[in-house]
Amino acid sequence: MKGVFRRGQIWYISYYCNGSRRKERVGENRKSAESALCKRKVEMAEGRFLDVRKREKIKFEDFATTYIELYARPNKRPMVARRDEFLIKRLGTHFNGKNLYEITPQSIERYKAERIKEVAPATVNRELACLKCMFNKAITWGKTDENPVRSVKLFKENNARLRYLEKEEIKIVAVFDIDSTKFNYADNQMTKQKEKTPVLPLEDLPEFVRKNNIKIGIITVPDIAAQQVVDIMLSAGIKGVLNFAPIRLRGNDDCVINNVNLEVELENLIYFVNASTKAKGKIDANKKS
Repeated sequence: MKGVFRRGQIWYISYYCNGSRRKERVGENRKSAESALCKRKVEMAEGRFLDVRKREKIKFEDFATTYIELYARPNKRPMVARRDEFLIKRLGTHFNGKNLYEITPQSIERYKAERIKEVAPATVNRELACLKCMFNKAITWGKTDENPVRSVKLFKENNARLRYLEKEEIKIVAVFDIDSTKFNYADNQMTKQKEKTPVLPLEDLPEFVRKNNIKIGIITVPDIAAQQVVDIMLSAGIKGVLNFAPIRLRGNDDCVINNVNLEVELENLIYFVNASTKAKGKIDANKKS
């Protein structure tokens, strides 16, 4: 009988209710399992079935915060954790306000259909992979019983080799500052200073970005001014920011911000240099002995 299966010596029943798959443990008798499944089907048909388990009402956005704080940031590399946060923001535009048990394979298929109109298949697949990982953790932590992403088929991706930019194709086209003594309008002096990068007033940034279709920006300002600068960049249409300021910046769903903490990088470098020196010292001591 379809919907009845055994694991070890125990029989289970499986059925769908409100778009979600349900599984129940019955016992060691197959006939009892078949009877239980028939009873569930009758109850659902008559509208009398109430889910035995009291489903916990956990909003997607609330669990997303827990997932980031308890799993993504502590267990993943900083860049990967930041990527998860960006993906979850995107998922939230569709799933925020829904309880976890209300996110069904059908609602995920609807999300797929909408997103594929805006982005590449690979992007949608990365977002669904993140959602799948979130539900796996929700199951592990006892917040839900099912992972609706498991039954959702990913898009076929174009695995053609990506072309990476050559060093000559990456160029700093302008620098912006608030110190007027540093200004250098090199674009007006191209005949004399062909290799010099222009240093322009910060207030010229929005117009320059739009005029030249700039998508990437770099921030190297004190932490007290960094958020104001990134806000100006975002309003101008910048889509990616490499931030060297010692502060975690707030962005929006349309921009990727990569925070580079030079203090942490320097600490890591010092640690590995010291570890390498100690290891080399031990090897030299063993050779002498």
